[in-house]
Amino acid sequence: MRSHLGFTLIELVVSFVIIGILAIAVLPLYTHMQRDARIAAVNGLQGAVRSADALVAAAVIAKGLNRQSGSGTVYPNGSALAGDSTAIRIYGGHPDSQLDGIGNALQGARIGFGHGRNNASVTVIYGAFTVRWSPNNVRWEYTRAPTPAACMVSYSNDGNAVSIASTVSGC
Repeated sequence: MRSHLGFTLIELVVSFVIIGILAIAVLPLYTHMQRDARIAAVNGLQGAVRSADALVAAAVIAKGLNRQSGSGTVYPNGSALAGDSTAIRIYGGHPDSQLDGIGNALQGARIGFGHGRNNASVTVIYGAFTVRWSPNNVRWEYTRAPTPAACMVSYSNDGNAVSIASTVSGC
């Protein structure tokens, strides 16, 4: 009787077919994991923005700072010098939607991007996000998303109301 020294051709073909079927089953799970990770990053940033807004709004009330825009409406000390990245400009009792408002409020969370100045329309890449400002609005778009403009967090403050929203349809 001969001893068996290897695999038959049928055994090899069956093994490759099984491996192929497993790969086909796992590949969609991997792509969903990437999408889920992008959505989690957007949701995490939205939570950080909400927390920064709530903390500053509470501090404004506690310190009795003016709720409108102007030179005396900067947290924590009421006024700030241009270029100060620790002061937070207040508008309507909440961080202003510019670099020296919500941008500086997020500095402590290591998500910040403000350096104590306002810009009417600016785009900055910060980590995985592209940050876009326009009057009364700032958007963080997930740069590597299939549709970055539909995978983002927005913060708007018109002096009367604050809106913090996220869109994940393009993640």
